Amino acid sequence: MPRPKAPGTPGWGPVLLALVMASAGGFRLSQLDGLAPFIDEAADLLLSVDYQNWDVGSRLLHGKLLGYLWFKPVYLVAWDPLYAARLVCALTGVLVVWVVYRLLRTQVEYPAALAGTALMALLPITIFHDRMALFEGFVTLGIVAAVLLYLESGRERPLMLFLAGALLCAAVLTKGYAVLGVAVWLPVLRRRFAGSGGWKGLLSVLLGATASVLVAGVFLVSELSQGSGNLQAAFQAPGRFLAIDLGIGQRAALALEQLAQIFQYLWGYNGWAFVAVLLFAAVLPGRRWRFRLELVAACCLYGVVLSVALRFLFSRYLLVMLPALALLVALAIEDCLDRMGGRVRPVKSAWPALVLLLVLTGCLAGFLYRDTRIAAQSLEGILPDRDAYQYVWGAPSGFGLREIADELARLETEDQRKLVCLTRGMGTGTHGAATLPLILRHRPVRFVHLWMQSEDDFRIVRGLSRQARVVVFEDEPGFVDERMKSGLEADLRLLSEVKGRVGRPDYRLYEVVPRNR
Repeated sequence: MPRPKAPGTPGWGPVLLALVMASAGGFRLSQLDGLAPFIDEAADLLLSVDYQNWDVGSRLLHGKLLGYLWFKPVYLVAWDPLYAARLVCALTGVLVVWVVYRLLRTQVEYPAALAGTALMALLPITIFHDRMALFEGFVTLGIVAAVLLYLESGRERPLMLFLAGALLCAAVLTKGYAVLGVAVWLPVLRRRFAGSGGWKGLLSVLLGATASVLVAGVFLVSELSQGSGNLQAAFQAPGRFLAIDLGIGQRAALALEQLAQIFQYLWGYNGWAFVAVLLFAAVLPGRRWRFRLELVAACCLYGVVLSVALRFLFSRYLLVMLPALALLVALAIEDCLDRMGGRVRPVKSAWPALVLLLVLTGCLAGFLYRDTRIAAQSLEGILPDRDAYQYVWGAPSGFGLREIADELARLETEDQRKLVCLTRGMGTGTHGAATLPLILRHRPVRFVHLWMQSEDDFRIVRGLSRQARVVVFEDEPGFVDERMKSGLEADLRLLSEVKGRVGRPDYRLYEVVPRNR
């Protein structure tokens, strides 16, 4: 006996939903290696298995305590961890789109839910960051899944409330700002509060959050029990991200600047159409207009608090509120359909499918155009300036490291001696200490990370140069200087150079040539 369709689901519904999900997957899974490794990707992957190499302050500063558990298997098992990490992130992004659809179906009928899901699947800002940002996808998934479990729970289903609390707490422990993501969903949660058991239901959520904290505590105790480092630095670490030391005037100026930056982020990812849709969804009169205004206010509150609290505001922090904006658009579309003639009715013609195919074709053309321009380093009007610096050509992007890695691989094959590459010390997230070892993890190149500030450092390198071919990777001006040459009692011969640009230093490889040879 065939399974009956859900109320309000037209006959073409599953096909269109499958088309949206396939598009979401195709856009996110393509060109995963099109951009150079972002420094956070490499440093976080290395940190997942080399946790004790970082002091407590650095661990808390990065804040992704549970996230390392997700990427540790990626590092240990995958042949290319950098590519595999992006693959995991892209698949997480596709899962977020599916969970957003399920959440929208609890609030609106099928056509409106499909439209909101398509918006979430095709937004350039989500497609780009679902391939580049390691942890934001997991944070968004945790929050949206927690809200969905809360909405679908009832007085007789406390386990779902328990799981909702555990997922939400896991997201917050992964990225602390995720706690603000709950505020985005307050208009939705408020309407479901009584149906989810009221205060008793909230107690189940708190129990789930407590269980998540206990699990995280076991992990932290096991990982931080050795070499805990400077605890004072640990307590000072949050101040490096939070603007707690600024006066009222400085904080207000920073908040205004970062509020403007939010608009620039949205606009920079072809957001003019997105902003127009949001304005339309906010002002359109309808049965659920007040609900939509509450969602707009909640999203604005999220942006304002982020702008006031954080010293640095990155575009990937906006991903948490995008599912709520998809709900806003879905509510507006449902109100439009109501005004056009009652509740949503099944449509048997091919027009919806044709319209969706046309939209997806346009999005595909735009996606190919954007990614081709990004790969060609032609970025004007493609990415916001700050993201272009971070991900494509700036110092955090690692642009040019592949050429350095190829040169190291060539040097390793042309000489019988073992090749040792000296880089700046670990702990700052340098590309030499994090990215190059990942790229060359299957080549017999040994990496030594030293600051070259003490006689002990010089003695180590002098000893290595007697047994192996030692090269120095310079990714910051001033690392290789006369003091290093004097301390090593050697000359440094330039082997390779990748020219930078304004905002990114040159990359250079030097060979250590002892003077007594």
